[in-house]
Amino acid sequence: MKQNTKRQLGLIECDCSKVNIPLSRAEQKQTVAETGYSRLASPGVAAAISKLKCILAGNFMRSKVVLLSCLLAISHMGSAHCVEVPLSRDSRHETLRRLAEQGDIGAQLQIGTMYLKGMGVIPDYNEAAAWFRKAARQGSISAGRALAQIYLLAGNASVKNGTNDIGWIRKAAEQGDTATQWRFGMMYLLGSGVAQNNVSGAHWIRQSAQQGDIDAAAALAGMYLWGKAVNQDYTKAAVWFHIAADGGHIIAQTFLAGLYGAGKGVPKNTNQTLYWLEKAAEQGGIFAQSRLGLLYLAGKDVPKDDAKALFWLRRAAEQGDAKAQTALGVMYLGSNGAVQDDQQATFWFRKAAAQNVAVARTALAMMRTIGNNAAERKQFISALKEAIETSSEEPKKLLDSMLPKQF
Repeated sequence: MKQNTKRQLGLIECDCSKVNIPLSRAEQKQTVAETGYSRLASPGVAAAISKLKCILAGNFMRSKVVLLSCLLAISHMGSAHCVEVPLSRDSRHETLRRLAEQGDIGAQLQIGTMYLKGMGVIPDYNEAAAWFRKAARQGSISAGRALAQIYLLAGNASVKNGTNDIGWIRKAAEQGDTATQWRFGMMYLLGSGVAQNNVSGAHWIRQSAQQGDIDAAAALAGMYLWGKAVNQDYTKAAVWFHIAADGGHIIAQTFLAGLYGAGKGVPKNTNQTLYWLEKAAEQGGIFAQSRLGLLYLAGKDVPKDDAKALFWLRRAAEQGDAKAQTALGVMYLGSNGAVQDDQQATFWFRKAAAQNVAVARTALAMMRTIGNNAAERKQFISALKEAIETSSEEPKKLLDSMLPKQF
């Protein structure tokens, strides 16, 4: 194969790293040597995926299911700088498959990632696992990490022909790969692919966190927050959330803001609450954006600021946050900082109602009856605000919002 064609392929890093299974240093050197392509993805840790919502608001949920979903959601992160590939998809796939069948580790990982993510092929965990195993047999640490990812995604579904999978995952973890250690720990906590074991789960997650993995630090913080596999300890939860938050972890920043807001594990501090919510919101954290908007709208714990409320609620609403959509609808009824626009109010209430938000459905029904009666409208808006402030998300809906949809 021509050197230029292999360079055009880019082999593994552009796509594989998006599911956080980048090549090891040795594999990167091998790929560079074979392809002449040195612009591989940065090995640094990137911000966690922002399409996750966690409910803080002072009343920390202790549901085991919600906790495990939070911890699992925290795992999905990573970014890469990719190059455009001028080859056609079919040609690229054919060439990658040929390389993979010839034993090229990078191509094997790439094909596995294509089946894992459904990139040009029907998603198939078993087919993905088969290609990752080929790379694992050649000593690829990235393959062990990818196999751990599959077991987390597959949940209780069986992964075929996985006799040696746990051994390869364990090998990668024992060699110090922090991303594999974290996933291996989660496998034990969830009982995915291994017998459920809190002690082993805590061991591997702590190992990863102590080596600086911010996802593991956030997960360990969550364990201390809810007392899962460790003794509940708000102070330790705050310490580990701080470590992950300082590293740019969106969910950790959001939870840390909640701890400061509730005064759990740290002294109550509104300025710190706003600081960490803004950090997460500026990175696209949906819940942080929604929470900021609601705080500024209510003006109870922070100075009331309608302009900021409108700004953050719109950003969260545009990303699909139902509570923000409902609050934005209320603002467009003529409340605080937004010009009355019943068309916009109806638009956002319908968005929220489509997500089964009872308050939004009630708002739509009431709008048909109040018309332009100023007194009734004012009373209606006041009632809606109170409902938004006191309502809580159903655990099942929260869980669904945090579980990984795509990688």
